[in-house]
Amino acid sequence: AERGASVVRAFLEQYYQIYDSDSRDALIQAYHDNAQFSLDCYLLPGQHSSTCSSYLSDSRNLFRIPSVERRMKLLKVGKNKIVDTLKSLPRTQHDPTSFVVDLVLFTPVLIELNVCGLFKEKDKVDSAMKYFNRLFVIVPVGSGFCIVNEMLTIMLATPEQVKKVAKLKEVVAATAAIPADPTSSTAVALPVEPDLATKHQMVTTLSLKSGMNLVWSEKCLTETNWNFEQALSAFLQLQKAGSIPAEAFQK
Repeated sequence: AERGASVVRAFLEQYYQIYDSDSRDALIQAYHDNAQFSLDCYLLPGQHSSTCSSYLSDSRNLFRIPSVERRMKLLKVGKNKIVDTLKSLPRTQHDPTSFVVDLVLFTPVLIELNVCGLFKEKDKVDSAMKYFNRLFVIVPVGSGFCIVNEMLTIMLATPEQVKKVAKLKEVVAATAAIPADPTSSTAVALPVEPDLATKHQMVTTLSLKSGMNLVWSEKCLTETNWNFEQALSAFLQLQKAGSIPAEAFQK
């Protein structure tokens, strides 16, 4: 676990240092020659499309695009097409304190991780904060790593998400101001109940990964207290045991 955490931390730091810079050209080194990339953009009820207009044209939301031909066109294959797409998206500034990282799978030959958090667009005055969820599948190459599959989901951040991050920053600042106790080195993580927008994205992501419908994906997450890693692990165990009914895959 410690090895996995250090690898993921280094990967994300390097990736977002480039992604949030003025040029994303260097990201070409991060992707496999035959990597696949898809972008989904969701709008919650009451949200205006103009808030995410820069992303909707490339959005591969399968619930809204019935055309197989259109779906295939929006699936970017090859590192050149992927980086061209990323370069066409607005310049961004991500908030690392908002990041929630889930190391789904860590083996010597394959790493799967999910990271979500908040970001804003640099070139827009008073740009609304946006929420992202990014699923990376990476493999070791030489002394580094290479992305072979990526799914990026973008939504307008909800007021609850923005407030949660602001509160977290206050806690971090307050903690930093307290002198360290040399006799204690145990960190305590307080579980936070995800808001509705985050839950919606977790359900959608689990459905895409597992093949289950949204109802059963939500049921799986609810029974694991909205811990995505535990929900996915539970699904894999139940699937291996043949305990999942056929209705779970009926969409």
